[in-house]
Amino acid sequence: MMLLQGHKASDKKDEKRFFLVVYVFVLLFGVYSGMYCYRFGIVVDVKHHLQAAHYDFPTYFKYLTSSSDNNFDDIAIDFKFKDYIKLSNQRSRFVYSNSHFFEGKQWLRRESTYAKATIKYNQKKFDVKAKLFGKNNDHFRHPYKWSFRVKAKDYIKDFKNGKFNLLQPNTRLYITDVICNRVLQQHNILSLEYKPVNLTINDRPTDLYFIEDFFSKYLIERNGYRDSFIFTFSSIKHPSLDKLNDNQLRDIDEIKNNIINTPEIILDQDKFDKVLALLFLAQNKHPYLVDNFHMFYNNVTNKVEPIVREVWFKDVLTLSSKEDLKGKLIEFITYVSDYNKNLNAYLSSIVNNEKRLGQVMATINTISKNLTAIRSTPDWQTFQDAIYSRYPQAIYLCKNIEINVNAVLSLNLDEQKKKLIPNRIKQIETDTKLEDDMVLYDTDLSLSPGITLDLNGHHIILVSGHIRAVGEATNAITITNSSEAHSSIVVKQSKTPNKFAYVNISKLSNFDDSYWHLPAGITFYESEVLMNHVAFESNRAGDDFVNFFRCSDFNLSNVSFTNVNADAIDSDFSNGTIDNCNFLNIGNDAVDGSGSQITITNSRFNNVEDKVISAGENSTMHIANSTILNSEISFVSKDDSTLSEQNNTLINNTLDYCLFNKKKEFDNGSLYTDKNILQTKYLIEKGSKVYKGAEELMNLKMVDSVKESLYGIEYGKKSR
Repeated sequence: MMLLQGHKASDKKDEKRFFLVVYVFVLLFGVYSGMYCYRFGIVVDVKHHLQAAHYDFPTYFKYLTSSSDNNFDDIAIDFKFKDYIKLSNQRSRFVYSNSHFFEGKQWLRRESTYAKATIKYNQKKFDVKAKLFGKNNDHFRHPYKWSFRVKAKDYIKDFKNGKFNLLQPNTRLYITDVICNRVLQQHNILSLEYKPVNLTINDRPTDLYFIEDFFSKYLIERNGYRDSFIFTFSSIKHPSLDKLNDNQLRDIDEIKNNIINTPEIILDQDKFDKVLALLFLAQNKHPYLVDNFHMFYNNVTNKVEPIVREVWFKDVLTLSSKEDLKGKLIEFITYVSDYNKNLNAYLSSIVNNEKRLGQVMATINTISKNLTAIRSTPDWQTFQDAIYSRYPQAIYLCKNIEINVNAVLSLNLDEQKKKLIPNRIKQIETDTKLEDDMVLYDTDLSLSPGITLDLNGHHIILVSGHIRAVGEATNAITITNSSEAHSSIVVKQSKTPNKFAYVNISKLSNFDDSYWHLPAGITFYESEVLMNHVAFESNRAGDDFVNFFRCSDFNLSNVSFTNVNADAIDSDFSNGTIDNCNFLNIGNDAVDGSGSQITITNSRFNNVEDKVISAGENSTMHIANSTILNSEISFVSKDDSTLSEQNNTLINNTLDYCLFNKKKEFDNGSLYTDKNILQTKYLIEKGSKVYKGAEELMNLKMVDSVKESLYGIEYGKKSR
């Protein structure tokens, strides 16, 4: 009997243990399942769908039931099985790790594992390498729809870069990064492109992705700037560290220190204000994170400009009055100041200045109108419909774009028109020898007829002012440099045209000061320039005597360049005319255009040691009724440029025509001529196009590669 009772007690204990194990298993399974649903976005997705349905059910239901087909390009990325498994294992080790699965930490440290892959696009194949990209788990929580950083050995023209990111729209909050960068592009702020595509990964089901720009010289130059530094306060994004020397690293550190301590000098205030206005509308400080706020050093203006990504319109903005807007702007700025203390001096200059506050408020109103205008275009509507059809929950997540913009526009703020305050005038009436640099803001420099201005190893820098140097035929103005030290002139963003007449300019050199380096003796940036009867002679150093950069219009008439040791004229992203000008003894190119539109007429070029007319980087240049003699190469058209010439006289030149492709991001150049080119001396690369009138010439002898004969090898001069 006792033995039987012992068995009964044991059975009861076993039963209890069984149920205890079951309960523990259910508990652990529930915890695991809950964490899995949370960490892998299932809970969040359900929440967002419910929020969208509650916010606007008819619109949500329309997109939920509509086809997600679109007209975007198709692209595929294929990995070899072992390489794909390598990336998959790397992802799995992190997503199921304690730090991610239970603690929800970002993926900050990982082995930079690039895997070989092939991209197929437009019936082309590109060999690339790709690695997993992104810190937050929305980049990699899906079983196979991951974000990738892709790099190719060479530039891929179809993607406008040699490096780019492949990521799903939800990682950039669907449409917000796209529309924000489109707004900034309207204000000449370096902006990223987001190309929507339908991506297939290793033959798995296709889905919507963005090809996101990567920080590179291609991005910079495509935006119309000269290659320079892109950085955050904590890292350097471009160029890569292995391409920077010690001096450049010191330059970047000095630039960062100046941003912190003297932002009024180094920051492009207007562009920083526009970004501040945009992020205020978004009610989001995230882009200001120390390691997320990207900046670009514009090495022509010596100003730092902002770059924005990872924007989402976070909170609803409610406004009752202009004073309410002002108060919330101050609150937001204070919030950002605590978030990124490196910007404290810049932000404090706004909060503590009523005028600056008014300027930023006016900018908020302008950006609101920009956003409204973009959203009303058919192109945007098509894009937005495609995104919402794939992600109907996005109508809720992106609703604050419209809500916040309307909150500002409902205030009916008056347009703050800039008061046209006349510039001050700095008049030089007698012979002058500089004893220090002359730096003028909102001031026009006027030189009287007959005077001599000796820069004496110093520089003249004008910001938002113009130069008026108008002499007389018998009483010319002279600008020169008696010192062995470099002297140069820099004119930035003139409000009215610069005028030079009857002026002799000599012995200038390129600008070189601390981390600010310019290649020309005279630089005009975003300025109009008129020159008549001006003589440039004997510059001392630099790549160019005169550089027009982003100038809407320059007009040179009766201008001469003599004994120039480099390029006489370098035009970058500018438009201009050159008429009845004379170029004699030019050490490099006479007229070098990049991204420019230039017309040259009735001019004479003698003894140009490299290229007389060089059209590059998508330039359009027309030359007529001119004479070129005793020079190295008369006409060069390269890199998607079009050069047309008619009624020109070519005498005793080493080469008359040269067409080729130099930079990978462009195709070959084109030429329109009125001559029988078979009777001239030419060097033309296959892929270039030559026309006589409207007829393309097909019987020309072309070579595989022109570069093997240029740049001092057989023709021309070695690049500097």
